[in-house]
Amino acid sequence: MRCPACSATLPTAARFCPDCGAPAPDPAHPAPVNPLDVVPPMVGIPVEVNPPAPTYEARPPSGLRASDWTYPLQVSVVAWLVASALVGVFTGLQAEDRIRSAVYATNAAGRPALTGDDPLRLAQAGFATFLVLVLAFALAKLAIAASAYRGRGAWTFFAVLGLTAIDGLLALVSLVMLGLDALGGRALGGTLVMLLVRTAAAALCGWMILALRRYGRPWALERVPET
Repeated sequence: MRCPACSATLPTAARFCPDCGAPAPDPAHPAPVNPLDVVPPMVGIPVEVNPPAPTYEARPPSGLRASDWTYPLQVSVVAWLVASALVGVFTGLQAEDRIRSAVYATNAAGRPALTGDDPLRLAQAGFATFLVLVLAFALAKLAIAASAYRGRGAWTFFAVLGLTAIDGLLALVSLVMLGLDALGGRALGGTLVMLLVRTAAAALCGWMILALRRYGRPWALERVPET
């Protein structure tokens, strides 16, 4: 038992505190308890606390990281896709006269029943259809470029690999067309630009294949070494 005045330890059956002289509490009448000091138990249904959502740091790592080839490869892919899309639209617009003449001559010779402006309207419709296809293909390339810039999805890598392989093969066609235009005295600017874009596609395709063989994964990603 302790003294209520100075908290000193009181001897058994002591009536006064030997230190301060204060009267000792009566064991038969304990000191009243302040009700504010007693915390009542919780009554009702206990609330289940949801565990905290895992943060990004708590997620397991993917196990892959960018290598020295990854970012240069991404930048080269995006640059080629944008350039080839713009060049494709420009070349399509430059080929208007050729397409109109070819469609007009084909309809005028193969369909004698056409009269008046019918062959001309068919030629315009043919070029409009061609232009819509060119624009749709250019937009598809720009969408793939945006995907390649924002992420490193496997489908984007193989889509670009297929596009560059096709353009690399078409470089031979552009080379033949360049020779024919030179012999025919026609302008070589559009054909020469297309040849350069397709040659760049062949080089990019070779680089992507080499990166895939070296690292074994799209975009030249490498596995993080275990520590």
